[in-house]
Amino acid sequence: MTAPRDPFFPSDRSIRSASEPPEIRRLGTVDYLEAWHLQADLAAARHRGEIGDVILVLEHPSTYTAGKRTQPEDLPDNGLPVIDVDRGGRITWHGEGQLVVYPIIELADPVDVVDYVRRLEEALIQTVRRVGVPDAGRIDGRSGVWVPADPDDAGGHVSTEPGALPGTILTTGADAGASAPGNGAAPEKDEAAAGGGAGTSLHRPDRKVAALGIRVTHGVTMHGLALNCSNTLEYYHHIVPCGIRDAGVTTLSHELGRHVSVEEMTEPLLGDLVDALEGRLRVADHSFGSAPDPTKGLPHRNHVHRAHQ
Repeated sequence: MTAPRDPFFPSDRSIRSASEPPEIRRLGTVDYLEAWHLQADLAAARHRGEIGDVILVLEHPSTYTAGKRTQPEDLPDNGLPVIDVDRGGRITWHGEGQLVVYPIIELADPVDVVDYVRRLEEALIQTVRRVGVPDAGRIDGRSGVWVPADPDDAGGHVSTEPGALPGTILTTGADAGASAPGNGAAPEKDEAAAGGGAGTSLHRPDRKVAALGIRVTHGVTMHGLALNCSNTLEYYHHIVPCGIRDAGVTTLSHELGRHVSVEEMTEPLLGDLVDALEGRLRVADHSFGSAPDPTKGLPHRNHVHRAHQ
């Protein structure tokens, strides 16, 4: 995403206030509220100068979370509860097979939240490209890391086939091939589930492979990023992910046609993340398109830190 202004710091300078390396805590699978409380405690301690920077690495059990810009029409239609949270953005889903990273770091003065987000995106882009998705990049107006749409050479309609990527277009024609896999599980299983058959194909739109949602209080960051590795995409079908209706969601497993585990991606992402924060990995222009900001002009939700159905 192209920045609306130049960053406050040169691209080769650290955005962290501390010079010591951040502490990495690998927590395994952690309940969302438990992890949120831990983040809040660590952020408060970091602000008081009692601890240094910390990066939490974890997965969550299946959980919907709604950011401050979530709208009623975004909420799930499957009756599952939603946790209202104090990060930016709209609704998303977390679950096992998704790599979640929460940097609890004190930003250097003057605090530049835009540059911080760009650096998180840059780390994700480099990690995703290196594993084998070379076209991954940004869409101006939307946060996160995206994979470009398939060539739009046929008309179609939004698919409701089981296993299809959220937002996938079903096309028909003599030259159409077998349907594409639809989630991060084994591609062969997903092809059968999609049920396209001869004469049909699934046209994949721009699709998000990694999401961002942050909060900065007293110069200390909370929340962070989520990289879809091998998680199911089923739960995204029941919400409007990030409030975006004209794009899809994907996983690395889906894009690469093989199982890509959280364990495989953890160390590469952590290395790129620290390099981006320190300025060793510089933010570059990886935008391949533009689209409306799904949060622009929307009111804040008034109820936070509450689960509801």
